[in-house]
Amino acid sequence: MQYTKKLVSVSEISKPFKLESFSLLKDMEGWTDSYMADLTNYNLENMKAKAFLLKDKLERYVIDREKTPEIKTRIYDGGYEVTDLKWDLENNWLVLIATDTDFKVSINSKYIKYFTEAYKNVGGIQKMIIRDNRSPVKIYGGDDLLIGLVSPILT
Repeated sequence: MQYTKKLVSVSEISKPFKLESFSLLKDMEGWTDSYMADLTNYNLENMKAKAFLLKDKLERYVIDREKTPEIKTRIYDGGYEVTDLKWDLENNWLVLIATDTDFKVSINSKYIKYFTEAYKNVGGIQKMIIRDNRSPVKIYGGDDLLIGLVSPILT
């Protein structure tokens, strides 16, 4: 991954991730805020505790797995590996670029900050995969483990 230093910089200057909504996932051990999903249980207990403390202030707080969203249907095969990223100063978001295809997807940088901080003790973000501007960005950690999905900004 050739943009590791850029990820660290993005994490340092991005607005902090603020929990505004919380739902457990029906078909995986993670959670979602509707715009991103953490697909592992690595940070789950921490986020469940934080959500419980904030539940009266959250837009949505759902822990009954019968009422929570399924996420596996959003995970696609294939895609293009992100090889570079740029900060869009005008819109204040992060542009992910797959240079092999000249394909670009924009996302809110606070989600990169979340995954960088949540997974820093286990290798952080190792790669990102994009498919199109309507499919979620796949975030991978160490051992090629899919750790998260982030919804792109529709432009």
